[in-house]
Amino acid sequence: MIKNKDIEKLQSLKDKLSEGKNRDQRTDHHDENRIIKTIREDALTPRNLVECAKELGELLVKRGLKSAKLRRIYDPVTTLKVKLRSILAKDESERAKELENIRASLLFLKPKLKSESRREKRVEPLANALEAYIDRIIDSNDIKDYENFVNFFEAVVGYHKGLGGKD
Repeated sequence: MIKNKDIEKLQSLKDKLSEGKNRDQRTDHHDENRIIKTIREDALTPRNLVECAKELGELLVKRGLKSAKLRRIYDPVTTLKVKLRSILAKDESERAKELENIRASLLFLKPKLKSESRREKRVEPLANALEAYIDRIIDSNDIKDYENFVNFFEAVVGYHKGLGGKD
C-alpha cells in the first residue's frame, strides 16, 4: 500500500525535475539571446563567428535537433555558396546583378526558416540566429560578408555533428 509519505517523496522528486527542466529552458533562451546579440552587434570576425557557431551547435544538440532538419536548410545555403563562387568570375555590372540575386535568395530563406521553426521548435535557435545574420548583412556590397554567412552556417552544422547531433 502506498503511504502519504511515499506520495510526498514522489511529488517532491517531480517538482525538482520540473524545476531543473525550467532552469535548462531559461539557460537555453539566455544562450540563444547572447548568440543573436553577438551577431547583431559585435564585429563579425572569424573568431566571433566560430564561437557563436560552437555555442549554437551545442544548443541544437542539447535540444535534440536531428541532422535531417539541418539539411532542409542546408540546401539553399549550398546553392548560395555556388552562386558566390561564380560571382567572382564576372565583371562589375554582372556582379551587381548576381549580388541582387543572392540578396533575394537570402530574403526568401527567412520565410523558410520561420516555417521550419514553426514545424519543429528545436530549429528555432538556428532560425533566429540566421535571420539576425541575414538582417545584418543584407545591404552589404561586400561578397565576403555573404561568404562568412555560408561559413558560419557550415560551422554550426559541423559543430552539431561533431558534438553528437543525431541523424
